[in-house]
Amino acid sequence: MSVLCVLSFLQFSLVQQILKNPDVFCFADYRFHSVAVDILKAPPESDNKEITTWRSLDLVETLLYLSDRGLYTQVQEMFKLPIQHCPDVLVLALLQINPPVTVLRQDLLTNLIPIFLGNHPNSAIILQHAWHSQVQYQVLSVVKLQIFCGRSRCQSWIKT
Repeated sequence: MSVLCVLSFLQFSLVQQILKNPDVFCFADYRFHSVAVDILKAPPESDNKEITTWRSLDLVETLLYLSDRGLYTQVQEMFKLPIQHCPDVLVLALLQINPPVTVLRQDLLTNLIPIFLGNHPNSAIILQHAWHSQVQYQVLSVVKLQIFCGRSRCQSWIKT
């Protein structure tokens, strides 16, 4: 096993423990590059540390980096909380971070964009922001697929 793999796993393990214990250590308690959530019509809770943590662009970039270092499944699992509790924050983070557009980043966007094609309070803002982002082609392809085959039938295709 290479030194890079070991270091990536150690970094992943540390981040994983931090995310499991936001009462002990929370990324949001320290300086970080934040997702611009001020554009949201219905902003997420600011007093919930589990959600506020996901405003960190640095955290999202680090996790995506680690997913490309052989930890895809483990990192994907860590994104379940923001997918369920603050999908708007996660989408904005994925749209606001710098390239590259990793495999996990594409997969997350593919699974998250359909949420905003439905009845979500931040749908218009998220879709407008996505339309003008650097990953516009990804968003457009998901929207076209939804329109072409209908939301319910495509949902199973998109998630695979």
